[in-house]
Amino acid sequence: MDSALLLLLLAANIVVPVVTTYATCVSDGLEINHIAVFTFGYLYYWILPITIGAFDIFRSNVALRPFYDLFDQVPPSSLYIYLTISLCCYLFFLFGHLSTRRLHCRVVERYASLRFDRRLLVLYLLLGTTICTLLAYQLRDQLFQGYMVLEEVWHDPLRGTFAGASYFLVCVALIYTVNLEAGLKHTVAFWRLVANLYMLVAFLALVINLSLGQRSYILAAVIMLVIYRSVFVRHFRAYTTLLLFAVGVGAAGAFALVRQHSNFSLLAIICAEPLFNSISLLYFLRELTLPILRLPTLLLGDLLFLVPTVLLPNKLELIPSVTEAGIPLFNPLGAEHSFLSFVANFGVVGSLGAFFFLGFGVNLIRSGGRVPLLKVIYVMLSAQLAFTIWRDDFAYSIVKNMLEGAVAIPIFIFASLNLLTGLLRRRPRVAGHLGESAS
Repeated sequence: MDSALLLLLLAANIVVPVVTTYATCVSDGLEINHIAVFTFGYLYYWILPITIGAFDIFRSNVALRPFYDLFDQVPPSSLYIYLTISLCCYLFFLFGHLSTRRLHCRVVERYASLRFDRRLLVLYLLLGTTICTLLAYQLRDQLFQGYMVLEEVWHDPLRGTFAGASYFLVCVALIYTVNLEAGLKHTVAFWRLVANLYMLVAFLALVINLSLGQRSYILAAVIMLVIYRSVFVRHFRAYTTLLLFAVGVGAAGAFALVRQHSNFSLLAIICAEPLFNSISLLYFLRELTLPILRLPTLLLGDLLFLVPTVLLPNKLELIPSVTEAGIPLFNPLGAEHSFLSFVANFGVVGSLGAFFFLGFGVNLIRSGGRVPLLKVIYVMLSAQLAFTIWRDDFAYSIVKNMLEGAVAIPIFIFASLNLLTGLLRRRPRVAGHLGESAS
């Protein structure tokens, strides 16, 4: 496909994010912030597949034939529309980010300043460790089997519960580290700061989770540490960032090569993730029908994901699909391209607004980074902008990983420990008052 308009739109979708990232992230070193990870996810999942399809880069690879079979059926006009909307979505995210540069929400900072005795965090460490240990024992036959399990085993609800428990431990470890850093006031090196018991336990749980074939959680945790270090502690040097990126991509590709049975090169296996994810997108673009504006009723239905499985065992069956919004869905490998989720929930115009408020909200939270709770929320939210928001449906990406995992759980931990700390500090006073009354 050699359309000049297609090449122009691809160039714009690559150049604009790259220039934006350089302008916002490079200053006295490289800052890996929400703009950087958002740009990575955008280029990797939304633009790379179209680029590979347009230039026939892997067309000779038989394993990628399903991708090209669908890509060849997409009319050029649909690709033009998709790339134009995609660029607008990126620009509106950027506009949301820029609109908060001189804005600080003092009220939020005041109510988010929840202080507590750091030693009480051990209660949540023990709780998370106990749950993970019990679940790991029940899943012992599935450990280190990766993707080589039967389909009914793959859908075992205990796997999801273990993933949630390991992610809870990551949150606890990050809270501990942020509070430790606030007390030390940058007097120790970053890697000595994160080399604590809480982080060790969290990453042990993530390794076990990785052995179950759930690799996204450990990737998100690594990205959290990278964001935390470069935004709030010290920027990376350019060569350090390039080295980390090369090692990370190489390790992810090597892991994928080990578990797959196709004749893929390392480069092909790295690109295979967004290519297979985009199959649902290409199926949709083949007969493109775009709603202009929609109320996010599907997202409201996705909130059922917040209900514990114990209370609602069949909640996955109740989660709405994009097909209920008239969006044709074909995802034989399970992945759902996020363009479909945004359009199904908000329509085209609404999606622009959703991206604006996403950029606005994340950068506003970052502006309150002096407050430990907001710092934790910012780091955890930003990490989700690299992968999950681009490749998972809203029930997982927005509700489970962002609203629950990155916002609700940190707030619950901070608030409960703040309350417990206050009660413990009042006990001697209460005992004293009782003693005076008795005398």
